[in-house]
Amino acid sequence: MAAVRFQDGTKRDDSAVVAVLGATWPLLLDFDGPVTPMFVGGRNLMVSDLMRAQIPKGIAVPVEINATVDPLAVLRWCTRYAPADVAAAVEAAGARGELRAVAESALTPGAGELLAACRVVGRPVAIVSNNAIEAIEAFLDRHGLRTSVDHIAARIPGHAELMKPHPDSLIRAITALDAEPERCALVGDAVTDVQASKSIGVRAIGFAKTQRRGLELAQAGAEAIVDSIGALAATIRRIP
Repeated sequence: MAAVRFQDGTKRDDSAVVAVLGATWPLLLDFDGPVTPMFVGGRNLMVSDLMRAQIPKGIAVPVEINATVDPLAVLRWCTRYAPADVAAAVEAAGARGELRAVAESALTPGAGELLAACRVVGRPVAIVSNNAIEAIEAFLDRHGLRTSVDHIAARIPGHAELMKPHPDSLIRAITALDAEPERCALVGDAVTDVQASKSIGVRAIGFAKTQRRGLELAQAGAEAIVDSIGALAATIRRIP
């Protein structure tokens, strides 16, 4: 069972985090969440609306897709059910929206420290994300962090089916880092991150701000749960 550690003091046990980090070396980071809370403050709805605006009125869109604030849900549906040209326009609008979102988004507290800690100890870092490469690069450039990341495995345009929980982005990152899956740890805040990790033998550390999310990630198979990226950075610095 994963150790759950929350700011409210519900339970504090770093042993599982230490065990995962001690048994692995390359660190794979989900982008939206562990690096930046990109889709908060209404930015998720903004991007979703930009994407939906590209769907011609003649296409019947399910109520749940018209109502969702999840841009990736819109993209998944369009890729599967809309004509290819419409899906491409929707994805391009999503990439533009993500660029707007990261221009307003801040670093997750502790994210800069985490990247610095990995650089100090020599631990390779890759970002594995369902987001657009343009948005990820723009955000890292804005915060002067591009050189702190060894590889970015982002969404491949036209291939929404390869987004997590599919492990494609993890596989691309692991290959680029010349590593083995079982020697890598992924930090993610979504069940799909854990599912992608588990499917290829990558160790999973869940990032959860609430006890409920922590339990969801643990039930999905995360071996450790943290509620602070800064605390994770401190742990990385002290592991031999």
